[in-house]
Amino acid sequence: MQFDIQQRISQPVTQDPLANLLHTLQLDSVFYTRSSLSAPWGVAMPPIENSMMFHLIVEGEVLLEINQQSYHLQAGDFVILPFGQGHIIKDAKNSPAVPLHDLPIKNITPRYETLIYGGGGAQCELICGAVFFTNPLVNKLISLLPVVLQISQNNPQAQQTIQQLIQILGAEAQNIALGGEAIITRLADILVIHAIRQYIDEQQNIGWLKAMKDKRIGRALQLIHQAPDTQWTLISLANEVGMSRTAFSQRFKLLVGETPLHYISQWRMSLAHQRLSMTSDSILEIGLDLGYQSESAFCRAFKKLNGHSPSQVRRQKRIEISNSH
Repeated sequence: MQFDIQQRISQPVTQDPLANLLHTLQLDSVFYTRSSLSAPWGVAMPPIENSMMFHLIVEGEVLLEINQQSYHLQAGDFVILPFGQGHIIKDAKNSPAVPLHDLPIKNITPRYETLIYGGGGAQCELICGAVFFTNPLVNKLISLLPVVLQISQNNPQAQQTIQQLIQILGAEAQNIALGGEAIITRLADILVIHAIRQYIDEQQNIGWLKAMKDKRIGRALQLIHQAPDTQWTLISLANEVGMSRTAFSQRFKLLVGETPLHYISQWRMSLAHQRLSMTSDSILEIGLDLGYQSESAFCRAFKKLNGHSPSQVRRQKRIEISNSH
């Protein structure tokens, strides 16, 4: 079977803003776990804020419980939990679940670990993980996903790429060789991205996705995303996309669900929050880069929209980093 990963993930960039966004999906890993479990077994997965968790069932069967709902999974199933919610995976309904951090996890690399656990009965092999996306715009895509996104290798509607990735990942997990953990993490990243792409591609005619596909409003959104420091006005955006001020404002709100100026403010604050959390850039530098004329103007706008100041975000991030060590 020929499988060129680079060819699969390198699609041509188009003038379609949504297609371009999907093309640039990138993620960072929190952790990956290869689990060898034997019945009876149960694992209580903790919530992980701002992350997306997933499970690939390589062998056996799994009962997933989340939000008082149960999902029966079998070998070849791939499931994504987009909102990082706590949940339980186990072999059967009556099996007790042990918190993940209380189990005998073996760290192979800083982000890759293995787990062997259970009562010695029926075997189950899993690849589990948690990832987060580096582009704040992707949060809008994630918000459109269901609480549980389930894809089966045997589902005829699943893209061929996804079916092949599931098959290769399963084979790699069952026969770990030198460097196998690196292969698993890379393939898992690609599988998550393709699964999201497939779902979004099937839902393009609703809400924000429909706005991104709209010739004029999609172009306006693209301009806002690419140049958040520009002093956009209703008139300047309307002129850019060839519409009257009134028609543009009405269509933008109809498709996006908010006014253009409010959307611009929200987008700037998303970028600001990302840089405050992930960089050491000064508050003044961030504010100027996002089109504000002074640090005080940026801080006022940030607090008005978020309810807290930029410096509070910085302090909270330092506390989180300190507690993680």
